[in-house]
Amino acid sequence: MTPTPIDWLVQQLDNIQYNPLDKGGYDIAKKIIIYQANAMYEERIKDAYGDGLNAHRTDFCNRDEYYQKTYKKQQ
Repeated sequence: MTPTPIDWLVQQLDNIQYNPLDKGGYDIAKKIIIYQANAMYEERIKDAYGDGLNAHRTDFCNRDEYYQKTYKKQQ
């Protein structure tokens, strides 16, 4: 299952290695990761909107089922 943009962001930020001698590189890496997470979030919103438009044409689950299937991890 694809992680949510927030899960992905936290994972990526945890993976950044801080080097006190290269603080600028660390800050740039954080900005790039945050930018990517925002782009992922935007894409999810657009996909959800498109799915909503198509909901009346297909056998589609309700919004709670959609969220569970799309964002929740299988346990």
